[in-house]
Amino acid sequence: MSNPLTILSWLLFALMGLSLLSLLVIMRQQQRKKMLTGVQLLQAGRMLVLHVQRHRGLCAASGGGPLKDVEKLPELRARIMSDMERLAVLDEWLAHNQNWQGITAHWASLSGRYLNMNFEACFDQHCRLVAALLALLDECAEHYCLITHYSREQETWREFLYLGELMGQCRALGMHLLSSKLGEASGERSRSMVDKNLHAISILLEKPNCSKKIEAKQQAELEHFVAFVREQLFDMRRVISASQYFTVVSEAMDIIYQAFDKEILTLLHRVSSK
Repeated sequence: MSNPLTILSWLLFALMGLSLLSLLVIMRQQQRKKMLTGVQLLQAGRMLVLHVQRHRGLCAASGGGPLKDVEKLPELRARIMSDMERLAVLDEWLAHNQNWQGITAHWASLSGRYLNMNFEACFDQHCRLVAALLALLDECAEHYCLITHYSREQETWREFLYLGELMGQCRALGMHLLSSKLGEASGERSRSMVDKNLHAISILLEKPNCSKKIEAKQQAELEHFVAFVREQLFDMRRVISASQYFTVVSEAMDIIYQAFDKEILTLLHRVSSK
């Protein structure tokens, strides 16, 4: 007959094992939930970045004569505020994050005075805001453990965000040059920045991490984008309006953000199956 103490010991070991297993399951569920929140923040943050970039592009043309899309600025400002509210309620960590609070304060200041700013100041403030947002998304990825789950070699979504910003700057600078009809000398600084960005874009598109994630047709369209911008802003063959330029560059940016979305969906599937 078994010793009662032995039976009791085995029962205690079994209970401890079950408790530990239950704890591990709970911790895994909590980790998955945390990571899913991080993915949601990246998705929502992408929309906010896109809208701030669009606002910058339209602001660049607001002082250069009539442009139908400039009338959409008030609606776009409201959308940005909605984006920020949506982000803030996703998790308390973000709502209390000092960098996020700085971003919201920056936008509150910029949205109230951009009409009274010259192009250089307005462009610079928008770029600083986008840079802060991209840094915050990077911080989110770290905080929500997405970096350890998605190896740095696979983090092409970061490069797509950077590509989108380089293209967004080209859009805003081009809008300013075309809508203001600046001459060769007065537009030298803007053209120099566009040239630098186009060079960086071409290098990034040739990197294996990016090139293998973009289909050949889309790759050709992005190469056409680079040639198009050079034709419009450097060859001085202004065959289209500033509004048309905005549309063409926006379509090229859509390719990059669609690639970003695909990468985030891949990340989402990996997290969900974790």
